Amino acid sequence: MNTLLFNASAEKGDTTRSIARAISTAFDEIRLVDQNIAQFGQVSESEKDDFDKVIAKIKAADKIIIGSPVYWGGLTSLLYTLIDRLGEVYHTPKNPFRDKEVVIIVQGAWPQEVLPHAKVYFEHFAENYNFHLLDIVTNLQEAASVNF
Repeated sequence: MNTLLFNASAEKGDTTRSIARAISTAFDEIRLVDQNIAQFGQVSESEKDDFDKVIAKIKAADKIIIGSPVYWGGLTSLLYTLIDRLGEVYHTPKNPFRDKEVVIIVQGAWPQEVLPHAKVYFEHFAENYNFHLLDIVTNLQEAASVNF
């Protein structure tokens, strides 16, 4: 099984990755901070960004982990930018998430305050993109109990 981690943390030695390792011991990682992904509606044919490369990696994965720390009471803008751009493909045959299992990591200072919003957000995301949202975890203990 090929597992892919979308890491929306800006830090290299971060908690998001540690929690992902409790879910799956082997995964490929895309650090969103290292990708050039333009805002929705801001990319032109002459100035391609990394979005198509990211889509190809999603398609190649069997399972996906999406992890975001809590910055200023919410998910990171890196993650929101990616999800906004995914709107370009979700309703097409190119939808890379269709029928894949996904686990979400929301961690950091007071993730419980963000969880109600994140839960609704990712439930809608799963419904629109036709993937199976298995769980949303906030720490190592919750991650260790995920059957992935």
